Amino acid sequence: MTGGPARILDALRRAGGETRSGETLSSQLGVSRTQVWKHVEALRARGYTIDGDPGGGYRLSKIPDR
Repeated sequence: MTGGPARILDALRRAGGETRSGETLSSQLGVSRTQVWKHVEALRARGYTIDGDPGGGYRLSKIPDR
């Protein structure tokens, strides 16, 4: 995995189970909040469980067995 999804995954892993807002991720990675959402959706399609609440942010809760 390369590019944006990998960067989002890395940021969520470093968060250690804490929730990170789309705005925070956007600022950290220099992309739009829409792009953050698209990358999160790409990760979900690959089997990652990422919890998300409108206005609450994203949290990596499960990594797929590979």
